Amino acid sequence: SYVSLKILKKLYKKRYDKVKYVTLKQVLSSSKRYDFIVVGSGTAGSCVAGLLTRDKRRPKVLLIEAGQSDTYHPFSTEVIPCLSRENQKTHKDWQYVTTKQKGCDSLKDNTSAWPRGKICGGSSILNYMVYVRGNPEDYNEWSEKYKCSGWSWKELVPIFKSFEKCIFNVQQQKDIDVRGFNGL
Repeated sequence: SYVSLKILKKLYKKRYDKVKYVTLKQVLSSSKRYDFIVVGSGTAGSCVAGLLTRDKRRPKVLLIEAGQSDTYHPFSTEVIPCLSRENQKTHKDWQYVTTKQKGCDSLKDNTSAWPRGKICGGSSILNYMVYVRGNPEDYNEWSEKYKCSGWSWKELVPIFKSFEKCIFNVQQQKDIDVRGFNGL
């Protein structure tokens, strides 16, 4: 049987999209109060907002993004990694360009595009949705050298794991110890 894309979008929004999109003007003119305001709904901002809303005290969280409301649905360019390039150089991208660089000799004006997202999902929407953790040594340096309590690799791994829902078969115990299988 055939189902139109329009119907799929409608079903998806009704069933899965629990986000209420409002303009900045609506937020500023509202009398609503928030416990937390997270600026930027990229990977980090979305995770921070998600963690805050999981608090049992039920804080009111406002997540702000500069771009237009997204068009997420199961077949949109925002959710299919191989279509990420389709989002670059559009209204979803700040369209930054580097200054002239050595090594960019074959590029126009020796500059390179620097895609940065202004959409829910942030730059990940433009950069093929690659998720990379930092180097454990960096986290440990922040914790020790700069006295950032809670920022050591050992302290952060449980948080990383809470975000992950690893779907591939992990064989080695050292990998199993640092991967999340039941995350968001």
